[in-house]
Amino acid sequence: LTNYLAKQTHNRTSEWMDEFSLLTSSLKSCPRSIKSNLEASKLYSGLVPQMLDLDKALSLIKNAHSIDPTYCDVHMQYAHVYFQQEKLIPFEEELVEALLCPFSMGQAMTNWNRYWQGMLSSGDS
Repeated sequence: LTNYLAKQTHNRTSEWMDEFSLLTSSLKSCPRSIKSNLEASKLYSGLVPQMLDLDKALSLIKNAHSIDPTYCDVHMQYAHVYFQQEKLIPFEEELVEALLCPFSMGQAMTNWNRYWQGMLSSGDS
């Protein structure tokens, strides 16, 4: 029993060594964790450039949102992915929702201002 527990502790400790293994393990043990789905989507949306997979990121965000539609943090991540996919209408819609979320409001306002400054200045050319 002691050897088994030691091995389990060692395995679990190694999962905490990087974000990918931690979130993969977390999603295996608790696939309905909103936070784990959302954080994993960030890995696939460019946080780790070699893991870029926008379809996977979007799937994870949709899963988080389906678990709890009132979890407003998802809107900032939706906006981030839609912007990279150049889907500007869904990007704008999600960014508005992110502005209404107290947890993402600050970053959403920064992104909103950058986006519209760029759009307006490109219209001047």
